[in-house]
Amino acid sequence: MSLIADWKITCAETDECSTGILKPLARWLLNKIGRSRNYGCGCVQHDFDYRFGHKYGISKWYADKYLASYITASGHPFIASAVWSGLTFGGWFAWWKYRKSED
Repeated sequence: MSLIADWKITCAETDECSTGILKPLARWLLNKIGRSRNYGCGCVQHDFDYRFGHKYGISKWYADKYLASYITASGHPFIASAVWSGLTFGGWFAWWKYRKSED
């Protein structure tokens, strides 16, 4: 598949930063940022990076750091730190899920 096809799949299937089992907590934290900050764009990019990034040389560390930087740039460094911590420890489940689906 091409980069554009991969991006279209991501846009069709993304749930914008749900974080699986921690979804209620993540939604609460990210809603503190406010929709007007449009953190969803960073989340869609993060979903793409997790699902297809390995094909384009994007590491899990880079994907997580990018999202935290995106949230920090929106003026919420504390929430970015919480997201970064959650992804550092909990993001491996999603990261490996997509690696296994490629096999």
